[in-house]
Amino acid sequence: MVADLLALQFAADKGVDRRSLNTVIRRLTASLDADFWQDQTHVLTNHGGTVFSQERGAVSVLHSLQTNKKSELADNTLQGFINQLVASDRFLAALRIQDAASRNPTSSKIAQARSELSKGDQEAAKDRASTAIGHYQTAWTRVSKL
Repeated sequence: MVADLLALQFAADKGVDRRSLNTVIRRLTASLDADFWQDQTHVLTNHGGTVFSQERGAVSVLHSLQTNKKSELADNTLQGFINQLVASDRFLAALRIQDAASRNPTSSKIAQARSELSKGDQEAAKDRASTAIGHYQTAWTRVSKL
């Protein structure tokens, strides 16, 4: 995704588009810092907040580009990036819940996390990507120490 955003930034004619895409790229790069990750699908417990916050910020910037009258970037292209980030963050939360449930299936935190995951799905269905990611972050956090 970062490579696709870099290509889009390079091709962008408007300064507002280039600057905003630069912010998105910086946020995504920060969220992908190798020190934050155990492996390709597991964020380290003490870095989950940073990863989700950076990606939520990237989604907010992409959404602001969609509503910016000066932007020449196609809404569907920007929405594709937003959808990918929402799906990625949902996956991180769902996997963390699954892992926690396999270790401690009777914990009340599992049910709380699943409820937050469901709330995130509802928000995503309403095209409220930033709010959805917030719920996925909460879901992830609920079970991060199980």
